[in-house]
Amino acid sequence: MRSARIHQRPWYLSPIWLLPLFTLALGGWLFYKGVRDAGIEISINLPDGNGVLAGKTRVIFKGIPVGTVRKMRVAPDLNGVQLLVEMDKRTKKQLVEDTAFWLVRPEVSLSRISGLETLVSGSYIGIQPGLSSKGTTEFTALNEPPPPPTNSPGLHLSFSSNTLGGLRKGSPIYYRQLKVGEIHGQELASDGTMRMQALIVPQYQHLVREGSRFWHASGINLNAGLGGIEFEIESLAALLTGGVAFETPEALRDSPMARNGTSFSLFKNYKAAEYGIPVQLRLKSGEAVSEGLTKVLYRGLQAGEVTEVTINPEDRSTVTAHLLLDPRAEPVLRQQTSFWIVRPEASFTGLRNLDTVVKGAYITFQPGEGEYCDQFTALETAGEIASLQPGRTLVLRAKALGSLNVGSPLLFKGMTVGEVVAVDFGPDNAIEARVRVLDKYAHLVRDNSVFWDTGGISLRANPGGVNLQVGSLKSILAGGVTFATPEPGKKGPAPAARDEQAFTMHAGYYSALEAVPLLRGRGLPLRLRTDHPLSIQAGAPVLHKKVQVGEVIGHRLDERGGIVVEILIDRQHMQFVSNNSRFFGVSGIQAEASLAGVKLQTDGLRAVFEGGIAFETPEGGDKTQAGAEFTLFGSREDMQRQEEIAITLRTDEAEAIRPGTVLRHRGVAIGQVHELRMTADLNQVQVLATVSRQVEPLLREGTNFLQVGASVDLDGVHHAETILGGAYLLLQPGGGKAARGFVVTRERREDDEGTLTLILESQRLGSLRKDAPVLYRQVQVGRVTGHELAPDARDVWIRVRIEPEFTGLVRSNSTFWHASGVSFKAGLFSGVNVAAESLSTVLAGGVAMATPETPGTHVLAGQHFPLHAEAQDEWLDWRPALALGHPAAATTQTSGVPTKEKR
Repeated sequence: MRSARIHQRPWYLSPIWLLPLFTLALGGWLFYKGVRDAGIEISINLPDGNGVLAGKTRVIFKGIPVGTVRKMRVAPDLNGVQLLVEMDKRTKKQLVEDTAFWLVRPEVSLSRISGLETLVSGSYIGIQPGLSSKGTTEFTALNEPPPPPTNSPGLHLSFSSNTLGGLRKGSPIYYRQLKVGEIHGQELASDGTMRMQALIVPQYQHLVREGSRFWHASGINLNAGLGGIEFEIESLAALLTGGVAFETPEALRDSPMARNGTSFSLFKNYKAAEYGIPVQLRLKSGEAVSEGLTKVLYRGLQAGEVTEVTINPEDRSTVTAHLLLDPRAEPVLRQQTSFWIVRPEASFTGLRNLDTVVKGAYITFQPGEGEYCDQFTALETAGEIASLQPGRTLVLRAKALGSLNVGSPLLFKGMTVGEVVAVDFGPDNAIEARVRVLDKYAHLVRDNSVFWDTGGISLRANPGGVNLQVGSLKSILAGGVTFATPEPGKKGPAPAARDEQAFTMHAGYYSALEAVPLLRGRGLPLRLRTDHPLSIQAGAPVLHKKVQVGEVIGHRLDERGGIVVEILIDRQHMQFVSNNSRFFGVSGIQAEASLAGVKLQTDGLRAVFEGGIAFETPEGGDKTQAGAEFTLFGSREDMQRQEEIAITLRTDEAEAIRPGTVLRHRGVAIGQVHELRMTADLNQVQVLATVSRQVEPLLREGTNFLQVGASVDLDGVHHAETILGGAYLLLQPGGGKAARGFVVTRERREDDEGTLTLILESQRLGSLRKDAPVLYRQVQVGRVTGHELAPDARDVWIRVRIEPEFTGLVRSNSTFWHASGVSFKAGLFSGVNVAAESLSTVLAGGVAMATPETPGTHVLAGQHFPLHAEAQDEWLDWRPALALGHPAAATTQTSGVPTKEKR
């Protein structure tokens, strides 16, 4: 029996199972990957959730997403929003306690513009990894980005300052206006100062040295005063947002580079940050000293400035100026170095330091010897300062102080060669003055030099008379010392004076002359007499053609009370003086003021202050002898007045006449008024004047003077030159015998030669006035010269004058009429007709004339014509052909009373 064979079918995996297996493997892989790549869930607390969206807002580190906000919920304490954030697992090591998170939103302010990319992508959360080793998953977001970590690249610095001064987070740090870093934080320190943290970018950190100086560059620094205006601004950005600038002084460029964590003082401005040597200068007053503006100068170069002025606590009547000097000035800071303030000075000795009027006072110094010193007391008196100048010191002894003061000038031939630096009592209680002669003038002082006081007024009486010595206004107020050296004798000049050599100071020039007769010198002595007080002192110049040729020796009063002035002409100029020389005073400034302007005249600045005498020498004189006497006139004008003719004028009113009013003839000045006085009966004014001798032939009984002044009428402005120059008196020549007394008139004397005078008769004067025009075809051919009532008083006689070139227009049958006003005619059908001769006749009146087509004979001067009230129409149409000019027949005026033409 065959046994059945059982065939076993081979086992295999059905393809249908591949899909579940693949799915299982894929799921396992995804599970593994999900476990491997699963993020870390953390929570971040925010004050609010504005701008945050779950599933969209990301956590970004340096531009790369490292997390996403998954959920948002209210914080358990209801004080904010809690974000559940899934972080990349690779950030696990950075999720430590000091890791910082903050929300980045768009921000626009004066200090910065940031987060603009969030306008498109939305807000995001920034992260800054911490340095702690302790991990955590709960964080609180900051309100703003944290400062860079201390291990970040760059130089980390801190600043201390009394005030924040406009600085804020993000404020730039500048080096020569280049931004090299910024402020990233600030806080209030326990000592009350502001502490700021800053970061300098790596490529510029080598610029910061331990000796670098940092200062506020925020806003505008403005200092203004007489010393000038200082205006500082770092940049427009610093003006708006604040900033810090720094620089390393030249002397500290080799100091070590700053290290991380170095702290610097932050000065308030560039001036305060400047590097220098601090010096304290004690002053009596802080007047003219300004912080930040007053400079310290040495020989015109700036060596420092005043940084602060404080009141001294131990002596509140004084102040201390804190100076900051250039380090190069350190060698001059010695115990004997002297400081003082240079201010503008105005006195009768002159003007000094005028440059300080514009640029302000400044401090200067004179280097000295000794040990190093940084505290000084400023010199205050002019004498203390003058004693510092190189020169020679002399001692003058006198019985009385006289006019001397510290600062009084030392004069040689009127020129300042030194000054008084100290005045005190000497041995035996005598006055002892120390004078400093400038080095370049020290050779002028010899062993036999003579000194005397030149200030004030000196009066000396003796049997020979009274000697009066009056100093100039300058020496009266400021005092002074003058010295001279007698001319060398046969033995040669005396040796030069020694330093600290003592001399006697005489009370005045006369005292010096008595003590040292050789002081008078050689030359031509002359004596001048005058009754006028003059401001002339001994030593004042004697001038010829404005060149000094001698000097005044002194004054004295003679027995009659007159003044005698003694002068000495230099030997080399003696030939300019003759017996007809004329001397006059040139003291001070001669001023002449009028509406035409101000005229100033002086014979030199020295003559202005010291007085002086000048002289002129006409040709033809003889040589004069020593001791000759001359008259001394008060001024050049007084001298010239003696050569002119004195005249007297009379007038009822002198309203426009003043001393100085000019007398003229044909436009040329011939004299002037000197004085006005009332007559004895008080009815008239007497005018005293002088005129040039050239016009003496014109001074006759019939001569008078016309008062000429400005006047305005419709024809314009007459004599406009007198508006500025003032009225003047015009000589109108007349006949008769020679005379010296004349009358001032307001009537101009007419020149009758060639003119034709007519009489017009009218019932009324109308608007006619003197100088009203006479018109022929609206062309002026003459003028009204006056008017009067007829002898029987029935009419008005009006005198007119026809100019020579127009006399041929007037004939025996000519007609005259009033041309005053406006002719107005109106009719129902004819309309309105308005006529006038001219604008001037409309307002001021006038006369018009016409001659018929058949002219009559020529007329004689003085002939009468009727003056009609208005013109007839036919007269206006007359157009005769007439020859201009003066007919021979009309040149002779009839004698007696003019006769009226029978018409």
